[in-house]
Amino acid sequence: MKVVHIITGLNNGGAEGVLYRLITHDEENEHIIISMMDLGKYGPLLLERGLDVYCLNMKAGGISLASIYKLRRYLRRIDPDVVQTWMYHADLIGGIVAKSLGIKKIFGT
Repeated sequence: MKVVHIITGLNNGGAEGVLYRLITHDEENEHIIISMMDLGKYGPLLLERGLDVYCLNMKAGGISLASIYKLRRYLRRIDPDVVQTWMYHADLIGGIVAKSLGIKKIFGT
């Protein structure tokens, strides 16, 4: 199964650590990560493990239409079986964009 994780950022935090542990211990599914901000602490660690990590490079507290279109293009190209969103901003934006593309399995944390 191809799972896309959309997370607000990949800095040092609780949700970020849980995401890292989850996907580095699951070898049955394909995991792709989209950070709404930058690579943060965990991005380089995920890349070292051969995982695909994409960044929207949004500024803290700001949302841009260009970033939303970028997220839409990524999701369309990746064509995931499941989208899992992490934290409030990713839940809202990622959920709306995934739903607009007709993705049926969307889960927020």
